[in-house]
Amino acid sequence: MPVFPGFNTNITPDGGSYHIQTQVNSTEKGNQIVTLVYTASSGEVCYSKTSELAAADSVSRETAAVIIEKQHDDVISLFLSRHKKAAKPRPRNKNVDFCSMYSKPEFRGKLNLEGDFLGSILGR
Repeated sequence: MPVFPGFNTNITPDGGSYHIQTQVNSTEKGNQIVTLVYTASSGEVCYSKTSELAAADSVSRETAAVIIEKQHDDVISLFLSRHKKAAKPRPRNKNVDFCSMYSKPEFRGKLNLEGDFLGSILGR
């Protein structure tokens, strides 16, 4: 089973600040995509959306990421459309796959991957 990515975005429409978080919760019945909107001032959940992540969409991390990110973006759009003076969302915190990044040829020459912890993770 892949580890699913999560997405986080902060928005500031109408002078208020909100944090939008989307993640996958795995249950006995399957995987659920959960998006929560928190008010920055109190940390309370002011909006939530839950949907099922189909088994076919949860086979790979890449396929799941598209579905998860779409729900995240849809909630941002919905939430901003409800505010008159909607501000653009600030850049979201992207997930970084360090193992893939450090496996790229441009990093191999700059890092000593022999005999260190990272090298053992990458199978070097």
